[in-house]
Parts: sequence; C-alpha cells; structure tokens
Amino acid sequence: MDELRKLGINPIDMVICNLHPVEKTIRHGGNLKAVLDEIDIGGPALIRAAAKNFENVVVITNRRKYDQVLKELREKGDVSIQTRHTLAMEAFRKTARYDQAIYTFLKKQLKD
Repeated sequence: MDELRKLGINPIDMVICNLHPVEKTIRHGGNLKAVLDEIDIGGPALIRAAAKNFENVVVITNRRKYDQVLKELREKGDVSIQTRHTLAMEAFRKTARYDQAIYTFLKKQLKD
C-alpha cells in the first residue's frame, strides 16, 4: 500500500470480467483451432485473483449481479461482505466450469 501511495496508484477494488465464449464455441461444434483461439487466459487469472481477495475486491462474473451490486453501492456506499463472499464463490465456480469445459473438449479430441 505504501508503494501504491508513493506512486499515486489507486488500489483495484472491483473486477468485472466476462470470459471469451469458449463454451459456446464448443457447443456449436468448433474445431480444435477455433476452440483454442477462444480460450481466455488472462480473464480466469484476473477473476481468481480478485475472488481470492474478496474482502477487499468485489468480483463480478455474472451480468445479472450488476443491479444488486449497484444497489448496495448506492444505499450503503460499499458492498457487504456477504455479497462479496457470494460473488467470490460464483467466480470460482465459473472458472472451474470454464476449465472443465476445455478439459472435456481436449480429452474428447484425443479419442477422435
């Protein structure tokens, strides 16, 4: 925090991230190249980092949560720890499903 202050950098307190649609590409029968092109590398890392630090960083990976977060910010000036915790769990679930879809697709490629 001292380094941030010294450099005049504000800490990140919210991450909103939508991943590349690799699952959609897989569902629509994308070939190996198309699927590999859609794999998001930085997004899952950013989501996991934010979710790991949910006490200080709000992580949103679901557009349906925007209104809830905005409501809390407007009414309380902050997002509750309960909401942060729930959003972090959703974030980890999302990245786990994302990775599972890629794993399953790649595993199937070996069988074909």
